[in-house]
Amino acid sequence: REEALGDYLLRHSATSSDAKYDSSATILPAKDVVLHVYDDDYPSVVMSKSDVGVTEGGATDTYTVVLSSQPSAGVSVGVVVANGGGVVQATVSPTSVSFTRFNWHIPQTVTVTATNDDIDDGDFSVAITQTASSDDSDYADGTVRYLPAQTVTCAVYDDDHAVVALTASDIAVVEGGSSQSWDVVLASEPTSSVTVAVAVVGNASQVLLDKASVTFSTGNWDTAQTITVTAQHDHREEALGDYLLRHSATSS
Repeated sequence: REEALGDYLLRHSATSSDAKYDSSATILPAKDVVLHVYDDDYPSVVMSKSDVGVTEGGATDTYTVVLSSQPSAGVSVGVVVANGGGVVQATVSPTSVSFTRFNWHIPQTVTVTATNDDIDDGDFSVAITQTASSDDSDYADGTVRYLPAQTVTCAVYDDDHAVVALTASDIAVVEGGSSQSWDVVLASEPTSSVTVAVAVVGNASQVLLDKASVTFSTGNWDTAQTITVTAQHDHREEALGDYLLRHSATSS
């Protein structure tokens, strides 16, 4: 018989003579696991999860799709990922799953993968929508029920960060001696050109930079550019000097 849906908590508790594992033990991610129990007398497309999480260049996630009852005709469930920020942030495989009168009860796995780019575009939450189609009117979209919902929420975590990276934090030069160099590079692809300027904080007449700035584009952002500093040789005895070579980034 058709019955109301039920949501239940599977509550975990620990007991031990080890005080750290007794009733005060921390249970992660939570002590309660939510259990959804669905009625199998109402035609439904059932997803095993309501949310998933993936990371660019890192872990994928999965969930399963299954039917709650035997259909009278084949059922195809399309799986579509919405864009995030106007860009494809994640993909699924496969993009559809098919069920027959014989395999309707066997869960089929959908794998979600983050689209790996080099841009620091932040984290996104995108919807993965399931849509059923079938000659069985009970499993046609608009009639069939989706559980727990027609969409699975996908969190996409960015692995890129807008950082200007330097290969040195402390360098030393001697008047009349050799110069010293360091590299500048971006840690992620910019969406427009980036200029990194270098300025001497202190007595700028004491040192000479071979360039005052370097510029990166979407094509060379990951190619290091070298800046060289030389102490000015003035033939006078002077006190040693400590200076800051300050970097600042601007972008159009």
